[in-house]
Amino acid sequence: MNIDVYKLMHLLGLVLLFQSLGATLFAYLAGSGASESPHKKMLMSMHGIGLLLLVFGGFGMAARLGIMAALPGWIWLKICIWLLLGSSLYFVKKKPETARLWWFLIFTLGFVAAYLGLFKPF
Repeated sequence: MNIDVYKLMHLLGLVLLFQSLGATLFAYLAGSGASESPHKKMLMSMHGIGLLLLVFGGFGMAARLGIMAALPGWIWLKICIWLLLGSSLYFVKKKPETARLWWFLIFTLGFVAAYLGLFKPF
């Protein structure tokens, strides 16, 4: 596939992931947990599909760029960020009082991931 298809897949995954994280965290911050939300199934589906699109698009781009043999450090850090974003809702569900902290942490992780993808510093 063309690298632009992988980029589009990656960006769509990004939108789905952050939209689902924002909506779920907002439900926790508003006082009603996501488990009581009538939209829980949709939000969890968006979260999972977003994560899958991100990883498939990201590794597809890496393969097209020819850097799959020895992954650079910035890709390993992005994988760690992906794992943190993927598990963030689990941690918020277990400790809802940390939702505000996760709100800012997710923003920061998104910024760092974007920086790494754009500038590839190491």
